[in-house]
Amino acid sequence: MVATDADPGRALLRWLHAIEVPHVVVLACAHGIAPAIAAGAVGVVVDGCLADVGLSLPAQLLASGVSEIRVCDCAERPDAVAERLATWQRVFGTVFPAGAVATTRWHRRSGPIFDLRNPSISRRSAFGLRARCAPPFDLSGDDAARGIEALRILRERGRAHLDPLDAGPADRVGIVMRADGCTACGVCVRACPHGALELVDERGEGVLRHRRDACRADQACIRLCPETALTVTAERSAIDLLDGGVIELARVATSICSRCGARHPSSDGPLCPPCRFRAANPFGSGRAPRSR
Repeated sequence: MVATDADPGRALLRWLHAIEVPHVVVLACAHGIAPAIAAGAVGVVVDGCLADVGLSLPAQLLASGVSEIRVCDCAERPDAVAERLATWQRVFGTVFPAGAVATTRWHRRSGPIFDLRNPSISRRSAFGLRARCAPPFDLSGDDAARGIEALRILRERGRAHLDPLDAGPADRVGIVMRADGCTACGVCVRACPHGALELVDERGEGVLRHRRDACRADQACIRLCPETALTVTAERSAIDLLDGGVIELARVATSICSRCGARHPSSDGPLCPPCRFRAANPFGSGRAPRSR
């Protein structure tokens, strides 16, 4: 059956936990030939090439209870996939070429294959039955959140040797930001769809903070900042974000507007910018200031 989950990675994990997590998973490229899988193993066809798959997928599989991951050869980009395999072997150790598991032809006792291009749901899920086992991390998060948590679990279990140099383009899920000229208006906080920014009042100061592990680098906060105060200084991979951390971006002395009660920079005087505009233009003449 076709899954309704828009996240194929989440659909895969639900499917695996519903049928009982296998000891061996065989990964194959979308443009290659789907391998015949030995009984007891499960095949997974990724959407695209294995060379472009980051650490998140193997990390989630291994953290879920998979003992080994086997990687099929790629006819179109064999060197790139071989390089990816070498990286996964350095990080996880239990990743190998697929030759020892994939059989030469289909037979009646072959294992199932899950296609991430057309994800399906298990019969247990279709009938509303509970999964055979529970995943070790929250499936409601996005792929980056699940990948970060899976890497953290594997590190704690001693099953992952994490070096930031092993992170590839697909693993760059966050950014480092800097704020210059922030007015503590809060537009960036409301613009972020991931809740990665927060603005709090601390003894008369507006403090803007950045939750690094919640950031997904879509930069809506930067595009919508009315003061163009936010800039990107670096990218961060899932490995960099393992220990989370909250970074203080700005601290602005604020006052309460004597007319409407809104907080605004103390340097603006007793009135916030909108109230100051209304006071200067009682009949609506003139051009309103930019919305904060």
